Amino acid sequence: VGNGTEVGLLRFLQDADIPIHSLLRRKYGRVKAIIPFSPENKRSVVAIESPDRPGIVTVYVKGAPEVVSNCCTTFLSPEGVLDIGDDERELMTKNVNDMAGTPL
Repeated sequence: VGNGTEVGLLRFLQDADIPIHSLLRRKYGRVKAIIPFSPENKRSVVAIESPDRPGIVTVYVKGAPEVVSNCCTTFLSPEGVLDIGDDERELMTKNVNDMAGTPL
């Protein structure tokens, strides 16, 4: 599951007999839960237990910027964890739109 590029990279590694799933599990931890991408939700979610700190689970969200940002109430800045207000949401939207218009 994933976009064509991600799937292609994983298949390439598997075809080269590289134990990619074992390596990923050892480095990043064990997957505890997955919510696959759907057009309705416009996001996917995975929860992974830390290999170094049992019981600590990190949740990763990937999807449409407007959907992901609306799930967030705080962000990490150099000053620490801060609340996301209207100004911060506006700046995030501007930055996403600027990056979307810039070729890689």
